[in-house]
Amino acid sequence: MPIGKTIARFAIALGVCVSTIAVTETSAFAQDCRSAVPGSYFCDKKVTPNGYIMMYTGLGSDHHEYAYYRAYGDIGQEIWFDRSTNPKVGWDPYIYKWAIQSKYYDSWSDVSLYDGPPYKVRACTWTHGDNFCTAWH
Repeated sequence: MPIGKTIARFAIALGVCVSTIAVTETSAFAQDCRSAVPGSYFCDKKVTPNGYIMMYTGLGSDHHEYAYYRAYGDIGQEIWFDRSTNPKVGWDPYIYKWAIQSKYYDSWSDVSLYDGPPYKVRACTWTHGDNFCTAWH
């Protein structure tokens, strides 16, 4: 077999292996909101220095929209909802405040917050000296 064909086949095989590894290692961060949470009505993701916070909404059994969060970060990092009827004026902070329990744990909330009229909701976290929040919905 000519050396050129051998090198080309090796390069293709290496490329496939590297691509597979890269997708596996970064899949939690590479996913956009919609593919990470199929069936969500609204989804917003904010990348932080040590992970991400994501808020998504789903339809409850009462046919109203409810907000949930998903987070990835350090032990003790707190996540919560803010709720408001007018975010330009003010909001109720720290609703369902929770702390990540294990290092780099991809956490899904088991609580939901009504996200319908007259309220707007966002998910927030505090890490590395900064506050990070999703968009209001």
